[in-house]
Amino acid sequence: MPWLSSVLVALLSGVVGLLLSGYVANLAVRWYHVSSFEGGAGYMVVLLALLGGVVGFVVGLIACRTAGAPGGAGFARGAGTALGATLGLIALVGGTARALADVPPTLDGEGLTLLVEVRWPAGVERSPADEPGDAFVHLGALSGHVQRVERVGPLWKEDARREDGRWIVPGAVDVFTERGKRVLRIELSEQDQPGFIVPLPAHPSRAQLQWSDWLPRLAPGAPPTPHGLTYRFRVARERDPVRVEAFGPFEIATMVHSFMETQVNGRRAIDASASFRVAYRGRPVRLGGTVTGVAALPGPRHALLVRTVSEEDDDGRCHLVVDDGAVASVEAVDRCHAVTDAVELTSDAARFRAARTREEWRGRFQRHLLAGAAGPLLFDRALVDPVAHTVRRFDGVAYDGQIPSVPPLALSPDGRSYARFVNADDSGDHYALRVIDVAAESTYALPIDDARMRWARFDDLDPAWVAHHFAWVRGADGVDRLRERPGFTPLPWRGRLSTSENVGYWIEPARDGLREAIVDYLVADLHGERLPPEEYSHKRSVRIAGKVVDVAYGEDSHWVNVDMADDHHADPLLQDIAHRLDAAFATGRYDALFGRGGR
Repeated sequence: MPWLSSVLVALLSGVVGLLLSGYVANLAVRWYHVSSFEGGAGYMVVLLALLGGVVGFVVGLIACRTAGAPGGAGFARGAGTALGATLGLIALVGGTARALADVPPTLDGEGLTLLVEVRWPAGVERSPADEPGDAFVHLGALSGHVQRVERVGPLWKEDARREDGRWIVPGAVDVFTERGKRVLRIELSEQDQPGFIVPLPAHPSRAQLQWSDWLPRLAPGAPPTPHGLTYRFRVARERDPVRVEAFGPFEIATMVHSFMETQVNGRRAIDASASFRVAYRGRPVRLGGTVTGVAALPGPRHALLVRTVSEEDDDGRCHLVVDDGAVASVEAVDRCHAVTDAVELTSDAARFRAARTREEWRGRFQRHLLAGAAGPLLFDRALVDPVAHTVRRFDGVAYDGQIPSVPPLALSPDGRSYARFVNADDSGDHYALRVIDVAAESTYALPIDDARMRWARFDDLDPAWVAHHFAWVRGADGVDRLRERPGFTPLPWRGRLSTSENVGYWIEPARDGLREAIVDYLVADLHGERLPPEEYSHKRSVRIAGKVVDVAYGEDSHWVNVDMADDHHADPLLQDIAHRLDAAFATGRYDALFGRGGR
């Protein structure tokens, strides 16, 4: 077979390899759950397609040179051999990749969730809901006798019910693979985690939509399992509720696409990608879209905050749904990304701090998130009274300089105005309190004097900080307006001792001169020995009682950090230094060395 013909066939084989490899790679992206973050999935498809093209060209060329012969018949045989070899190789690689992938089974074209009910042995009187800690359910897949991979989902102890004298607790977990025997593990605590082999088929059918018998089945007279637990299971499609919760006359059904493990305030938790159905006295509440979030509200009547998305409003909108006795009234509130967008307005520092650390789980009915709210709930252009269940909209307010990470810091006694900490200009170096009068749809600003109104980080700002520097004054028209307090005493500067994340004793905002002043203090008051500085280092070191203390300065972020050079972050010496420096700063003699910039 002539070289020119061989090259032409090899090019054709390469094009076929390129296209088919790209197709298989695109399937593999889904099979192996390759993330599209920063184009990862796309790069994988392109690289594998190019590799398939190169391999196809080489295989085609070799096939033509070995199997081809002069003439038309030889050309056809060479081309057929080249294409067949390329197709066979891609089929082999693709089939192997598919066989080794954890591809979730489907039913009626929908992904599946395994629903589980765990039954406690007879004689247990205390409800599992009263046991400390959270519980989880794990679904694993075996390779031989070794668990190869698993997924985790919630076990809802708070939903525990008693039937025939035995406690039953529901849970759920993703059915994430067709491969291997399934192992169910019930995690009640670190020490108590019984496991079972689950007779779930690789490809569940409609028969598995019904509850199984209680398992494991024990022969008459056989002793119970060591832990005494039994379980039953069924599967749910994405359209089927995995959990139905009652809230007064409302029922909230949760449909789950997938679960994911996360952390909430340092606590292990399970989030979900989910949607909801809301019913009132057994009848669906019409909300005009897919429900993606539901939160309970306090008050004399049962009420919900519900977020929906639709083809006409894919940004999402929150609605107030209230039990009116015979019907559920629905009132649109405002655009929102989640029901957790609602921010309670308060001048109570304790409530403000509690709201900043509230526990939020994605993909579940937020029964407790807003249940204690007393002040108005702020959205972008609306206020919801969580007790009276009314909505007040204000469209004519501009939000110049808003800092999203700082929630509103104060609510006026008359309830019509709230204050936000904002950028006073485009430089980002000057700040103000902007007061929004919702009733008048107007705003005014009060400048922040950083030298006297002292704060280090946005997290330091709260209603107590506002109340120290400002006061609400009622005018002759009966309207409360915020004013700077005359003659307030500046708060003392303080550092922040951290032993977990960003360890050390942090002082901010600081000028470079504060580092040298702290070194002088450690030498004079703690009898430290000043060590020679390293060239180009931002640290200065002092040896105290045989231990090296580093004092560093961050010029761009205006901080000074005092830390132990040997990583003894919990060392009593560091704690003593922090206590002593706080006391020294309170005297005021270091005030000139605090600030954002300069020496």
